[in-house]
Amino acid sequence: MTGRLQEEGDKKSDQLVQQVRQNQGDVLSLEDQVPLNEDMPHSAYLEVRVPQERLDVALEQFSALGKVTNQRISAQDVSEQLVDFGARLRNLETA
Repeated sequence: MTGRLQEEGDKKSDQLVQQVRQNQGDVLSLEDQVPLNEDMPHSAYLEVRVPQERLDVALEQFSALGKVTNQRISAQDVSEQLVDFGARLRNLETA
């Protein structure tokens, strides 16, 4: 999932990273934009990988930290990779 979050305060990025980890996810990239003056909002661009079963919880937690202005969700089927790794492991065990 990738998204852009407008936030108030400068500690939100740390909280975002902590929430990703609590949801058994990984932060792939983080861009924290500090405003040039106090009238502009603080914003962060965050790209994370979160397990499907934790996605809804993670989205709710992110929304609680600030206004989500952009969000993109994609999925990747890794079942073939899992089968391939299983085959490799069996081959290594018999070697």
